[in-house]
Amino acid sequence: MTFRSVTTVLILTAWQGTLLAQSMEPVAPAPPSATMTFLKVLFALLITLLFIAGIAWFARRYQRFSAPTQVIKILGGVSLGQRERAVLIQVGDVQLVLGVGSGSVNTLHVMSTPVQPSPITPIESFSARLKQSLRQRDGE
Repeated sequence: MTFRSVTTVLILTAWQGTLLAQSMEPVAPAPPSATMTFLKVLFALLITLLFIAGIAWFARRYQRFSAPTQVIKILGGVSLGQRERAVLIQVGDVQLVLGVGSGSVNTLHVMSTPVQPSPITPIESFSARLKQSLRQRDGE
């Protein structure tokens, strides 16, 4: 091989390497579209709201289970008007009849003998009532 051919090969190889290096440069990514940005923000907002709702649900459910350990128990009540109620509560061994209105609570009576509330009978489920009515209809 002659000096001239070796030089030509080296120059061509260097030139090809330069072209190859230029083609391998990182290309800047395209900016995200406005629609994709909006969807990402909307998804993050939805996840945040679901998290807050889950915390509120858990707190309310946990509070319901801790309620029987309270000192004050509401034994019953009746509505006397649009904004007035009479409520029977028990504090320790003492039972009170309270009048509850908009913005005020008044003691109506202190019970000398405690009233035993009647046990609440469980309400039948809808499916049980439906089955019973279908049986009655088929029997007739």
